Parts: sequence; structure tokens; C-alpha cells
Amino acid sequence: MSGRTLSRAIKADLLHSKSSSNQLKYSSSKQLLHPSSTMPSADGFIKSTAGGRFACTFSIDDLMYNFSGSFASSVPAFTCNTATLAYTNLNQLVSTRSFDGRVGPNNIKLTLVNGPVIDGVLDMPISPGSSVSGSGVWTGN
Repeated sequence: MSGRTLSRAIKADLLHSKSSSNQLKYSSSKQLLHPSSTMPSADGFIKSTAGGRFACTFSIDDLMYNFSGSFASSVPAFTCNTATLAYTNLNQLVSTRSFDGRVGPNNIKLTLVNGPVIDGVLDMPISPGSSVSGSGVWTGN
């Protein structure tokens, strides 16, 4: 194959991969993004107690980001070892933040007031599922 033909084949392949909606995208920090998302994401876990307190931990660029707080109403204890945090930039992961969301019966989804979303599948279902609100504080280490 000539150099010019190879160049055209590479350009055609790049154009095809850019136009494919099933291609995975990467952020500037090289974190994997969901195919239909423009937000970076991080894997982590959530653990709660029967007293309505919870703690989430996510790993981003070898640093741990923790979000811990409490629900405004009673929520059964649960664990989610497959939680995902979606955010726009690291500046969102600071300070005290309020949230709304849903816990149970099989999933958790918390949407923070400044945009980040924490979601995942609960390790064990809880019943009944309920709408929740509350607040938490971000810390890093």
C-alpha cells in the first residue's frame, strides 16, 4: 500500500471512530468516560449505618476523595461496593454539599446540588426504596 493510500485509510478510520456513538471517550486527564457522557467518572464504594449516616470513597488520579454525611430521614443500612461518581471537575469535590436522590430497592443515586452524581447497585436490596435528601462534606487524602 502506498504512503498516500495508507494516509487516506488512517484518516477514514479516524473519521469513522469519531462518528461512532459507541466509541469510549477520554477526558483530558485520561479517565474513562461513559459512551454517552461528557463527565469524568471514578469508581468507589458507599457504606451506611442504620443511624442514617454514610461514607463514600472514590479514587481519582491515585488520590482518595471521601464524601460523608447523613440522610435527613431514616434509611436502612446498606452497602454499595460498585459506586460511580460522575463530576465535571475536581473543584466540585470540596466543601459541604446537599443532595437529593433515591435509595433502594436495588440501586442508589444521589445528585449533589453542585452537579456531581453518585450512583450504583446495592450489594443487597433494601425495602422499601425511598426518596432521600441530606448533606455531606468532601475530604481528600
